[in-house]
Amino acid sequence: MGDYDVGYLMEGKLYSLNLIILQGGYYILLVQANRGNGLLGHTTFV
Repeated sequence: MGDYDVGYLMEGKLYSLNLIILQGGYYILLVQANRGNGLLGHTTFV
């Protein structure tokens, strides 16, 4: 497993990130902002 940030800055606002670990080494990164929730992306751990 690798390290991951729990938050990052975009357009001057702090977004909250949620890391959901699935079976098989996949993870889904969800971003929470004032606009609501959205799927940021997914990939596999190396």
